Amino acid sequence: MKNRETMSKKWQAFAVIGTFMFFAIASIDEDVSAPASGDRIPLNTAGSAGGVEVKISKVKTRQSVGDPNFLGVTASEGGTYVVIHYSIKNVSKKPLGMFSQPSVELVSNDNVVYEADLDASSSYASSSNFDEKVVSDLNPGITVDGAEVFEVSKELFDVATWSARVVTDDGNLWFNLR
Repeated sequence: MKNRETMSKKWQAFAVIGTFMFFAIASIDEDVSAPASGDRIPLNTAGSAGGVEVKISKVKTRQSVGDPNFLGVTASEGGTYVVIHYSIKNVSKKPLGMFSQPSVELVSNDNVVYEADLDASSSYASSSNFDEKVVSDLNPGITVDGAEVFEVSKELFDVATWSARVVTDDGNLWFNLR
């Protein structure tokens, strides 16, 4: 009986990871051109698209994230973690399904799109007090807070010229990082 429960838990974990990988691969967008800095949404200002209101509240760099005694991770040699804090509010009149919730990407000044580091984002979330809905719907009028962590080259990252793109079902929202 115990072996069957262990296998069931492993398959559940595999299904969750596989789902995340599928959507990460499915969301790859090769042709991205970030708008000029003056045409992006400033930090701490909300933007709306796809029935959601999104605000990026803080961007910081770290060499490690999470609790070093439990699930903490350290950036690779030459790398740094860029942590983007945000809030999402469902401003529509229907629940926002877990697969319809916006995704956050980091975009370099030469339009390279960076996906969140799943390990680092999970480690950071485990040591933070976010209320983001990971595997459930976001009901109308509800606001949740979350963060995504990206590992990038220390040498290449420039908070002044890079941007964040929030991808919704109805379009993209572009944010400055400072």
